[in-house]
Amino acid sequence: MILNRITKYFLVVILMVSGVGKIINPSATISVLLAIPIFPNIFIIPIISLLPLVEIIIGLALIINHNSFVTTVACAGLFLFFFLLSIYGVAIGLQNDCGCFGSFFESRFGWKMIVRNFIFLLMSMSVFFTNSIQNRKSSIFIRSLK
Repeated sequence: MILNRITKYFLVVILMVSGVGKIINPSATISVLLAIPIFPNIFIIPIISLLPLVEIIIGLALIINHNSFVTTVACAGLFLFFFLLSIYGVAIGLQNDCGCFGSFFESRFGWKMIVRNFIFLLMSMSVFFTNSIQNRKSSIFIRSLK
């Protein structure tokens, strides 16, 4: 249980730093989105505008445990997206800064990024499964009280 909390708060810090970093300096993220042909140019501005907000909202929702099922699914989905995007970026030969953390930290496409995003994905899935198990136990306990 304590490991789950540490993991959850670590993910919160990652999401908050990443979201705020992209708001402060979105240029690297914009250049990556422009370099990836799966994103039509018309969607670049909405994506770069919404992505940091989504990261911050998911981070805040994790802190306050708001609708933990939806929040943990959104968190795992976001890290799955980042993991797949890092694989795709390496596959097409991107080697520049991904803009993942804005100007706070430089993070270049490569195997280290793939491994890092895979670890974040595993951590978010761990929080999801732990919360799911805890929610089932508490609902069983509440039903037994009736």
